[in-house]
Amino acid sequence: MELRTERAWNGLPISHNPITIALKSYDTGTLMHVSAPIFNDPQAPEKPFRKLWDYKFAEAFVLSDRTEQHLEVELCKYSVLKMR
Repeated sequence: MELRTERAWNGLPISHNPITIALKSYDTGTLMHVSAPIFNDPQAPEKPFRKLWDYKFAEAFVLSDRTEQHLEVELCKYSVLKMR
């Protein structure tokens, strides 16, 4: 499955290459591949931080059709920000 983000949070078209999130299922789990432009980010934080909106990041919610549980993943160029 491949998802492409071509609009900003406010619904306006983006002016750069889209963010692409590809999910591939295997017997042992799922692989998530993210391709996204990086620009205008502040320096890497030295420790965990709260103001996520200050950084460019990709976020995906994956819902299980069997258990109805979900996985939320937030990624930025520095690391995985959140998985729960």
